[in-house]
Parts: sequence; structure tokens; C-alpha cells
Amino acid sequence: MIRIERSSKESSSAPSARPFDRSDILLPSEIHQLIEREIIGQDDAKRALSVALYNHIKRLHYTGPVQIEKSNILLIGPSGCGKTLLARTLARILGVPCVAGSATSLTEAGYVGDDVESLLVRLLQKADDDVELAQRGVLFIDEIDKLIGRNPMEGVSTTGVQADLLKLLEGVEVELVSGRGAKSDRGETVTMDTSQILFICAGAFTGLSDIVQRRRQSALPVGHSVPRSGSRLKRTPSGRARRGDDRGRYGSGDDLRMTAPSDLIEFGLLSELVGRLPVIVPLAALSRIELKRVLVEPASGLVRQYQELMRMDGIDLIFEESALDGIAHAAFKEGGGARSLRRVMEEVMLDLMFDLPSCPPSEPFQVTASRVEETLDGKVAVRARKRGRRMGMSVLGGGEPPPESEEAH
Repeated sequence: MIRIERSSKESSSAPSARPFDRSDILLPSEIHQLIEREIIGQDDAKRALSVALYNHIKRLHYTGPVQIEKSNILLIGPSGCGKTLLARTLARILGVPCVAGSATSLTEAGYVGDDVESLLVRLLQKADDDVELAQRGVLFIDEIDKLIGRNPMEGVSTTGVQADLLKLLEGVEVELVSGRGAKSDRGETVTMDTSQILFICAGAFTGLSDIVQRRRQSALPVGHSVPRSGSRLKRTPSGRARRGDDRGRYGSGDDLRMTAPSDLIEFGLLSELVGRLPVIVPLAALSRIELKRVLVEPASGLVRQYQELMRMDGIDLIFEESALDGIAHAAFKEGGGARSLRRVMEEVMLDLMFDLPSCPPSEPFQVTASRVEETLDGKVAVRARKRGRRMGMSVLGGGEPPPESEEAH
């Protein structure tokens, strides 16, 4: 262990840090409890983010002589696993403005479209042009993995977009135009320092687990193999799992927990960009049980949302446990995580929300498993018939489907 000691002369001349008052600062365990109220599952991610946010808060309050670098965060996980909600929850705990954007909409500086500085403009707008508040905000950039492999014929360099983003993550001073939060000839020019902004990047990183697996396998002696989580899954060319794991086509996430910076670089991210995202947090796909918990446990869960909507019409809505199981199962089969729950719930509730306000029942209305099954099965049958008609038209070369024969009647 190397021990660094200051000479008495150096110690006396260096500025000393003021005592750190923790009375108003949330501890990691307290941050974890707040995240638990909003996020279902992802226990490892919650612990990692609780520590990361706690250190970020301490860094904002630190006034000592040591320069403590910022620890930006990279979330890795499939669609619908809670990446965006995690970022918004962290921003709410910090009490700062949060702006979410997609990396797919960003272009290299000088090209038509939004450059990376447009995210700062939106953050300034969210803070009502309060520069000090905006400089402590949170920027969530989703689909950062889509910056790899974009068609070079589009004339946009993905490496250039990553390099522009890197500058913000490193901490630079950027000139923006205040006044309604937009770049224009009106308003005064303000300078925003990005060194205090917490950047949270996220992406599905499909195929990253294969890179991790290969690296781990290559480090083993000949004849040994790494046990792969979800290895029972047989994938089709489209990437969907045929059977097995309750986590679906994305696997359980065990491989992603072993993600190293070199894996992300091999995937296609700039090494400098990876270095500015030191906190790597893998998230697993939600299981059926967790999807059911997403429906009922959060304070603003989907079940409570629809109950409140129907209550405005004087209708008490009750969901049977088996009905919730059916909704969660249907969403799980779609593979879209928590996002699929909203679509399935809309299908189940559509006819009820149309009919019940006209004649509200005197007794609480129960959504049963049979209703869920009949509704979803009916929708599937309709979609199948539509696909059949389209296939018939494509075989005939377009136009209307063939008329039925009179003998059939």
C-alpha cells in the first residue's frame, strides 16, 4: 500500500475542507428506500445507483483541496426494464431538473438536426433559465448504443457525435442563449459549466453479452468453459428466445454483470467515452412476477391509474388476482417489458371505458381472468385475420381479397 503524506509546510498552505454536515444528506440506504418505492426488481442496480448518487451529492457539497471527479452512469438493459424511470427517480431525489433525450436524434455539429448542445438548452429551459440550477441537473441520454453502426451514407459520423458528447461529459463551458430556453437572437448569452451535471447514459446493447462471454472464455484454460446464464435459450435469427428462461429473449443478465470497459469499446463506443462513464449498471429483463408487481405496487402503478380514471365516473374498479396474472403473462410474451403492460391494459380496458360511463354499475365492477382472456384472444384473432387478408392480397399482386364462391353459401 502506498501512503501519501503532506509535509507540515504543504499542509499549512493548502486550503482545508469545511466539515461535512450529513444532517440534510440522504444516506445510501435511505436513497435505496426511495428508489424501492418506484422501481420493481433490479436490486443490484438500486444498490449501485444509491451509492453513485450519494457520492454525487457529497461531491456537490465538497469544498476541500482534492479534485473529486464526477462519476457519470451507464445503464445497460433491454427496453422496458426501467432505465428512464430510474433516471427520473434519481433526479427527483436530488431535487434538480432532469431532461431525457435520445441519442438517435443527435447529429454531429455542423449537420442539420439537434447537436448535443441542444440537450443543455432543454436543461436550461427546464430550470427556467436558472443557470446555477441547470448546472446541477441530470441529463439522461437513452439509446446511446444506437450511435454504433449508423449508416455512413447518411453523412453523419457516429464517431463525431460520440466525440461531441464526450466533451460535455468531461466538463466544459458552453455558451447558450437564455430566454425561453432556446437558441435565438433574443435573450442574453449565458455560460453553462457541465462539470457538475450528472450524465446518465443508457442503451439495450444487444449483442454485448456475447462479447462478454467471448472475453471470459478466452481467459480460461483450454478445455474449460464459462457457464452462461440463460444458455438453455435457443434463439431464432430475429433474436427471440424459443423456450426456457423466465426473463425472455434477453436472458437473466448474469453475463452483463461481468461487463468490462474493454467489452464496451469492442462493441463500438469510444474508449474516452467509456472512461467518462465509470459506473456501469446492468439491468435485467423483468420476469412475469415482476411485471405483475409493476401493475400494483408503485404509487402510480397502472392499476391505480385506471382505477382513478374510472372513479371519476363513479365506478369502483377491482382486478382479480388471476386477471393481473393474465395481463402480466400477455405483456411478458410481447417482450417489451413494462412498456408492454400499458398496451395490454389498453386492450383490456378499451370496451369497459367505452361502455361503463354510460351506465355505471351500482356494485364495484370486477375485471376477471375470463374477460382478460376473451379480450386478448379476440384481439389476436382479429390481427391474425388481417394478416391473412394481407397475405392473400400480396399473393394476388395487390387489390381486394378474392370474392367468396357462391357454392360456399
